[in-house]
Amino acid sequence: MNEKHRFASHAAKHDRWPNVAKLIFLAAIAIRLPLLFVPGFPADQTQFVHWAYLTKAQGLAAVYAKQPNGRYFCNYPPGYILVLRGLAEFQDAIAPPGAKLTDSTAANIWNRTADESAKYAIRLHKMPALFADALLATVLFLCLRERLSKTTACVVAGVYAISPAVLHDSCVWGQVDSIHTLLLVLSVEAARRRRVTWMSLCATMAMLFKAQSIILLPLWAAVGWICLQGRPRELVKTLAAIVVPVVVLLMPFFDALGGVWNAYAGAATTYPFTHLNGFSAWFLSAPMTEPHLSESLANWYARDDSTWAFGLSARSWGMIGVLLLWTRVMFSLIRHRADDQSLRWAVRVLPLGFFLLSTQMHERYLFPAIALWAWSASATVRWWAAWIVLSLCAAANMIWVWAGPFTSIQSALWGNILGGSSGIMCALVLCIVACIAWFDAMDRREPSQANQAA
Repeated sequence: MNEKHRFASHAAKHDRWPNVAKLIFLAAIAIRLPLLFVPGFPADQTQFVHWAYLTKAQGLAAVYAKQPNGRYFCNYPPGYILVLRGLAEFQDAIAPPGAKLTDSTAANIWNRTADESAKYAIRLHKMPALFADALLATVLFLCLRERLSKTTACVVAGVYAISPAVLHDSCVWGQVDSIHTLLLVLSVEAARRRRVTWMSLCATMAMLFKAQSIILLPLWAAVGWICLQGRPRELVKTLAAIVVPVVVLLMPFFDALGGVWNAYAGAATTYPFTHLNGFSAWFLSAPMTEPHLSESLANWYARDDSTWAFGLSARSWGMIGVLLLWTRVMFSLIRHRADDQSLRWAVRVLPLGFFLLSTQMHERYLFPAIALWAWSASATVRWWAAWIVLSLCAAANMIWVWAGPFTSIQSALWGNILGGSSGIMCALVLCIVACIAWFDAMDRREPSQANQAA
């Protein structure tokens, strides 16, 4: 009886933590539900809803048609376009008669018209990111509990779930960065477990949702090189995990592959400026006291394709910096066989380095770094301080660009707090955090708890 009692007690204790994961998921959703009623950033919400309507009315390929000015209508990869098609069908299926998606819904969002269809669409189009946020917090807990204390894992996941930058991006702004960020985190966890096929599948899906997912390319390449040598069967499975999702997701866009390709190849020429409100290192060379979101961007922002130094453009210098970073990280991962410590180091360095070194950085391009740093968590004061500072800088950058649909008094307060030299301070702080992450060898000297457990 005593042995049975001890076994039952151990099982109950073991089962308690999956229940904590469920609680984290539900709590994250509950925190976000009231924000569904906050109107999102008008330009992005109008764009998403209009694309959704186009997919329903004219087919998926319609979103990649060329405009009269020669530019392609949509610059998002096909992954989220398929989500938009599903949202359009869902709204028509469950919305009451006065809230169906129509050709005027997007215009009503842009004009802030109190229209039931517009309100319904805004709430519905925030839902994918809301669930991705909650799922990501849960995944962080499940990943971290294996190599840190379960309490620490729970705290990290909880802090991520209530991070101001995460809440603002997904539930106030109405953007969808949490979807490809979730896939990025799943890919690095699969890499840690040496599940190369699953890593490749998650990496491919992340790229099909957002081109900026390429920030982890050196990590994927290094892990693939390490794990696939002399394993032809695993290599075939990995190639299938890359090719099959690409073929399946691109089939509905067969008549508009030029537009799909432009969503990737044209990303470097859409906004040819040293920065676009992102507090990167390039912000220090062309600082601004306030953002400008109008069409006449060239009147305010410095171009990145003109000669900057030693006969090269700022864009070229940024690309050189990123390529040098990628090369160094990839060789370091290969040298250390992509062990737990080197993976955590790479996951901290890559997203932050990409944001700081590249030109054309938007404020939201720092978003994946928050979750990736959370995945790399260490039980050290240094890591906690760096992660919290990074998260606050990301929040300050987003709020500096768009504080949300607050009153004029609140907007003025935000302007006083975050205006002026705040961008310069945040950019400098992020550069310091990046340097700490690059030279910090403390985690690299720690014995890998994950390897010990294995």
